[in-house]
Amino acid sequence: MFLTSGSFYYHALLIGDYGRKLLEEVNKYMKNIFELEYTITKSDTDNIRLRDENKDIEVGIQDVGTGIGQVIPVIIGSLLRFKEESLLFSVEQPELHIHPALQVGLGDLFIDGIRLSEERRMLIETHSEHLLLRLLRRVHETSSTRVETKYKLTPNDLSVVYVQPTPTGSKFTSVTVTDDGDFDEPWPEGFFEERDSELFYHA
Repeated sequence: MFLTSGSFYYHALLIGDYGRKLLEEVNKYMKNIFELEYTITKSDTDNIRLRDENKDIEVGIQDVGTGIGQVIPVIIGSLLRFKEESLLFSVEQPELHIHPALQVGLGDLFIDGIRLSEERRMLIETHSEHLLLRLLRRVHETSSTRVETKYKLTPNDLSVVYVQPTPTGSKFTSVTVTDDGDFDEPWPEGFFEERDSELFYHA
């Protein structure tokens, strides 16, 4: 089953005990990974609202920045545990309208998402260097004996495909990721050349 609208994910927060547990989990991610100043609340009439923790007021999702309203369904969808709906999670450009600091947080969210089950798959279409750098960094940290990370990712967990438009149609190039969290050959057309600060990070 494929879900084409992010609005479904808000409804998942309203499903009894499952929705309550999911709501708690989503709020933890919003605070701990994305460091957002909002938490999701649910009114007695099952309306989804946001609480501004700094101002201690409730606001509608439409009243905050576009990026926040966009990233919340991505968080919810990544954490869903319904069998049919959650085996494949796909999203197009999840980085739109959000700060680079949130974009790297998406990488850790997606790593947690694929750990929900062995069958879980995520298809992410992105132009975000920050997101990809975080994934490559986690590969490097996972294979390193000097760095510890709870976000374990191996080259076998990650498939990077570069899509390039050509006069005869789209060209797909698969780029192999090494254990060091790097590409085994130069990125096509020099993309993402500024990745060293992420790849060679050491705690």
